[in-house]
This record gives sequence, C-alpha cells and structure tokens, in this order.
Amino acid sequence: MKTRTLLLLLISFICSNSITAQPREDGEVTAKIVRSSQIVTSIVGWEYDMAQKKWAGYNNTLNNQYRRNNNKVPIKLTPSDMSNCNNVISLQFKKVMFDGDVYYLLYYTTYEGAWRYPSIYKGWFYGKVTILYVFSSEEYEKLKNMQEGINAIKTIRSTTYGHESFSMFSNFNSAFNDLFESKEKLFKEKPMTWYVKKEDEKTIRFQSISYAELKSGKILEISDSPNFDMRYFEISYSNFSKLFIQE
Repeated sequence: MKTRTLLLLLISFICSNSITAQPREDGEVTAKIVRSSQIVTSIVGWEYDMAQKKWAGYNNTLNNQYRRNNNKVPIKLTPSDMSNCNNVISLQFKKVMFDGDVYYLLYYTTYEGAWRYPSIYKGWFYGKVTILYVFSSEEYEKLKNMQEGINAIKTIRSTTYGHESFSMFSNFNSAFNDLFESKEKLFKEKPMTWYVKKEDEKTIRFQSISYAELKSGKILEISDSPNFDMRYFEISYSNFSKLFIQE
C-alpha cells in the first residue's frame, strides 16, 4: 500500500513540474493597423426599372422598383427591406503594416437577410455584416488617382464578420487575424474586382465588389451583376475622397 502511495506522489510531482516547465504563450499577431480613413455613409443606389422605364433611387440600396417619384428623390428603406437587396451601409479604409509591407483594408458594411423557412417564404431575418477586403498599396494608389471612366481595382483577399448566420467570424479580431495569418495564405485567393467609375470631378459611381467581369454583367442580367447601364452606387467625389488616408 505504501509503495502505491509513493508511486502516485511521484507521478503527481512529475506532472506538476511538466506543467510548470511549459508556460502558455499567446500567438503573435504581426499585422498592425496604423492609420484610418473617415467613414463614408452618404451613398445612393440607382437601378433601372425596366417596366416603368425609369431609374429608381434608394439610400444605400440597389432596388429596381420605381415608386413615389424616387427617380428624383431617393427613398430610405428599413434595414429589413435593405437586407433583401444589394446594399452598402458604410465604407472605410484602414492602412495595415504586415511583414514589412503596406496593405489597405476596406470595411464594406452591409445588411444580409434570409428566410428561416425558404420553401414557404416565411420568417425573414437579417443582420449586419462587415466584409473586409484587402488591397495592395498599388491598387489603393490607383483608386486615389483614378482616370475618368471605369477603373478596375483588384482585391487580394476577403472575409466577413458580424451576424453569425451570414459571416465567417463573429468579431473583427478573429477575421483580421485570419486574413493576415501568413503571406502564403494572404495571396491564395482569386482576386475580386471593384469597378469604380469616375464620371467627372464631382461624381463617383461604383459596383459591388465581385468575381464577375463587367462584360459578363451586361450579358448575364443578374440583379447584382456589374453593369453601369443598369445599376450603380453613386457618391459625390468630395465624400468618396474621405476614404483616402492622410499620410
């Protein structure tokens, strides 16, 4: 009995020393946000109503239903109604340093929605989601120095955080750490394109960021396909320029 007690004491001593010898260490995050742009919210969505032959304007939302003279004065929708359409609540850029290089992170915040019972179209629910798009410093400079006409700005990688039903991550830190886990992982995805059109010195129009090409958007008439002839978000150049970070 005494031998068994001594053996148990010896095992306990070895285990306690083993635990003491291996301290817990948090993973190191090398990516750091160093600067931020202003947040931009004054965005209007314009989409052409084929039946009425009129443009329909909605605040922060693309919706092709003309009503209440909204070809002249945009209508404000509820978050629930917005979540049933292509929408953007706000935009903001942040400058990120990662392994000696500079990247720019676009916060593209939107409402997403879905039916709880899709077979009978019942139980619509929605939530706020922020899509994080990573751009190289070269692509960001192209955005700052746009020529008149359509400019194609390429992303590197993206992910989402926010409402659990519509996002990859529940919070920003988890999403950020996943994006900048390693250089190898950062450049694994196929680039997406942000089509931004500089109409003149006063007006900027843009499409939702997607994998779709502009030419295919005109052929395949899908509600969120890029097509400046049918839909676009519009913002004044003075507001859009608030996304340019002051160095």
